[in-house]
Amino acid sequence: MAAALEPNVADPHAPEAVSERGRGLRLLRFGLRNLLRRPEYTVLSVIGIALVIAVVVIVQSIATSFDVAGTQAFADDVGGVPVWVVPAQGVTYNPALGVLLANGAVPSLRNLPPTWPVRVTLGGIWRYHGKHVALYGISRLTPGVAVVSQRASESLDLRNGNSVSIGHHKLTVSVRRGNGTYIRVPAGVARSVIGDHGWLSITPPAGVNSVKAALSRVPGLMVTTEPSRGADGRHPLAYITTGGGLFTFQARFSAALGGRAAGSLLGIIAKLALVLGFVIAVTSFLAAVYERRREFGILASIGLSDEVLYFFLMEALIIFAAAYLLGAALGITLLVIVSPVQLTPSSVLQACALTLTYLPALGIFAALIPTHRIVQQRPAQLLRAE
Repeated sequence: MAAALEPNVADPHAPEAVSERGRGLRLLRFGLRNLLRRPEYTVLSVIGIALVIAVVVIVQSIATSFDVAGTQAFADDVGGVPVWVVPAQGVTYNPALGVLLANGAVPSLRNLPPTWPVRVTLGGIWRYHGKHVALYGISRLTPGVAVVSQRASESLDLRNGNSVSIGHHKLTVSVRRGNGTYIRVPAGVARSVIGDHGWLSITPPAGVNSVKAALSRVPGLMVTTEPSRGADGRHPLAYITTGGGLFTFQARFSAALGGRAAGSLLGIIAKLALVLGFVIAVTSFLAAVYERRREFGILASIGLSDEVLYFFLMEALIIFAAAYLLGAALGITLLVIVSPVQLTPSSVLQACALTLTYLPALGIFAALIPTHRIVQQRPAQLLRAE
C-alpha cells in the first residue's frame, strides 16, 4: 500500500513533487501490480472481452470487404450502363470469385422502344481443370476471343495467346486487368456451357426525358433507383444507375452488400456478442470494486480519494488495452484462415478502428461509473465490516 502514498503533485512546493509523466508511470506500475495479485480475475476479464472484440472485428471486416469488393464487382461486371435489368430471381454476389451472378434467366422485355440498344450478359460458374471460375457470355464480344481477368489468369495458369476450349469452341486468351475471377466469351459460346442465366444492360438514346417513365410502360417490369431493393421473384427489376445525388448507384449498391453481411446471422451474433461483452465487463468490474471497498476506504481516509479513481481507471485501461490487442489479433487470425471474402488490409484496419470506438463507452459504464459511486461514499462506510 506504500506505493499508493504518493505526494500531491498538484502542490508545486512539495519536496518530492513529480512530473505528470512520472505520476502516470507510477499509476501504471501500481495498476499492473494489483492486476498481477489477482491473476484469475485479470485473465478471465481479458479473455472475455477479447472474444467479443474478435467477433466484432470479424463481422466488421467481412462487411467492409463486401462493400469494397461489391464496388469492384459492379464496375467489372455491370459497368456504367444507365439501366441494369436483372431477372425476377435477382442477382447474388459470389465472394469466393468476387463476381456478380444472376439467379434466373435473362429477362424478356416487351414493348421496349426498338431504338434502345440492349446488351445481353450471361453468367454462371464453370469448372476448368478442377477450379471454378465465373464464365460470362457477352452479346457484343469479338468472336474467337476469351477475355480472362488477371485473377483468373493466375488461378487457371492462362497467358496471353494461349488457347482455351470452352464447350466445343476453341478461343484465344486475352488477359485483361480485373478484380474478379472470370472469363468473358461471346454469348453463344457461354450459352452452350452455362445456359441462359443473366441480365440486360440498356442504354437509352439521348433526348429521353424520363427513363423511369419510359421503362414503366414495359409490361411486368419493376423500375427503381434504389440498389437496396431486390426483385420480388415474379417480375424482372430494372435499376436506373444514373443520378442518385451525392452517392452514386455503385457506391450505394456496394453499401447494400456490406449491410446485408452485417445484418446476416453472423452480424446478429456480433451484436449479441457486443452486448454480452458489456455485461461481462460491467459485472467483472462491479465485483472488483465491491471486493476492494475496504482498500478504497483506507486510501480515502488518508486523503487519496481522487487517487482511488485514477488507480482503478488505470487497471481498467490495462485490461481494455490487453483485451483489444488480443481480440484484434485473434479476429485477424481467424479471418486469414476461414474468411469467405477476399480481405484487404484497409478493410481489416477499418474494422479494428471501428471496434476501438466501442471501448470508451465500455470504460464509462464498466469502470468509471462504479468507481465514481464508490469514491462518493464516506471512508467510514467503506471500512465498515460486511
